Amino acid sequence: MKKAVAGAAVFSYIGGNKQLESLYDKLLQYREKGIYPFHMPGHKRQEWTMCNPYEIDITEIEGFDDLHHPEGILRQAQEEAAEIYGSSRTWFLVNGSTSGILSAVGGCVPLKGTILMARNCHKSVLNAVFHRGLRPVCVYPQISGQMGIAGSILPGDVEKALDCEPHASAVILVSPTYEGVVSDIRSIAEITRKKGIPLIVDEAHGAHFSFGGGFPSSALKEGADFVIQSLHKTLPSMTQTAVLHASVNARRDWMERVDRCVYLYQSSSPSYILLCAIQRCIQYMAADGSERMKKYAGNLERLRKYLKDLPGIRLAERDETMWRLDPSKLLISAEGVTGTKLGGLLLQNYGLQMEMCTESFVIAMTSLMDTDQGFKRLCRALKEIGCESSGLGERRVRDACLEESHRPKYRMTPYKAESSPSEWLPLEQAAGRVSAETGYLYPPGVAFIVAGEEIDDMVINRLSRYRQKCIEVQGCSRIGEGLLRVVK
Repeated sequence: MKKAVAGAAVFSYIGGNKQLESLYDKLLQYREKGIYPFHMPGHKRQEWTMCNPYEIDITEIEGFDDLHHPEGILRQAQEEAAEIYGSSRTWFLVNGSTSGILSAVGGCVPLKGTILMARNCHKSVLNAVFHRGLRPVCVYPQISGQMGIAGSILPGDVEKALDCEPHASAVILVSPTYEGVVSDIRSIAEITRKKGIPLIVDEAHGAHFSFGGGFPSSALKEGADFVIQSLHKTLPSMTQTAVLHASVNARRDWMERVDRCVYLYQSSSPSYILLCAIQRCIQYMAADGSERMKKYAGNLERLRKYLKDLPGIRLAERDETMWRLDPSKLLISAEGVTGTKLGGLLLQNYGLQMEMCTESFVIAMTSLMDTDQGFKRLCRALKEIGCESSGLGERRVRDACLEESHRPKYRMTPYKAESSPSEWLPLEQAAGRVSAETGYLYPPGVAFIVAGEEIDDMVINRLSRYRQKCIEVQGCSRIGEGLLRVVK
């Protein structure tokens, strides 16, 4: 093996002289292809005036404060953000919404405590449950018949669950979902307030809700105690940037515990470039966001109307299972075409990259930074595909991570299941056993089997289908071999 030389790239390694592909070069090549991003991050690769980032990449030197003990400019920046959002406190997060979710759960629920969680929560919630050794009690969303996606969580279901679980320390929900479905947070917050426990809302996909334009109202304004938002998903900010808000109703002791956890789950060397991106994004939205959001909402309304009228194209709309639906998420299917095939056509033939392709539809994520040209390209592409798709005749299936009738039996905590002695079993022999691993598709990261749940025929059938179609399942490390890890 060649020795490393300062200032030079070393490509050889033990066992050969294969040249390694440069990620930087690959990104530059991708940029030159002109592929339009209907995916996050929300800045949509629109250039903001900024110097060479290496020139301002510093550590905690004098005059620039310390995110883990803010007393100067970083404290002022977070206080400014809290004033803009109307929160009691706002924390800047450089490790994404995941760190905010881990912090909120860690601060609100004691070790080995009980948490009421929406079963369609993101995998980061399950990670928090695992790390704290929590006992999860699940409340299930309604299931929309349109494309098999999860609908809203009903306030009545939350109230019933809390009546049955008086020792629950907190409630955590996702609103909006990855598909844009919003729950009635105000009504749910009234229930948790009466119970004297905090309501945590994963609003990672709803950072734009805080700035008007006729979009659903932010969970922070609707009464949630802690709200986590990914700025990078739907606003002009860099990947990994997020914020955690504590509402004016959040108890002081809750906030103090969450504050201690925030610094457990973030890098001890936070990037000042990312911190700068957070502040610039919030300041931009505070100054110009309202007008930009109004214009964006108008563009979306026209786009959705056009797509709705296209022959052979179907666009998901709000139905009776949804309290509200975020119009910025476009869930699109084409007659006779699987979602995977549709996504491939859009990319290969039209240079349009979708956020996600499922078995039956694609998701196009939009933001206020989308261009008119980008929307026009999508319209032209879907018009042509819609006219040609009816004769393709491919079979589509429902592919929701949760089925309306599917309520897996809870047998032990995820921590106990993952920590217990385990064994590998062929998929067809796993029915009735307790899963020792959590399986999900990513994106969106919603689990269809959680460690500690009993494996049933519905899970086995789903995994078999994914295996046959060569769909990658994360968390189930040997599913490609037809094996599941189960508790002995």
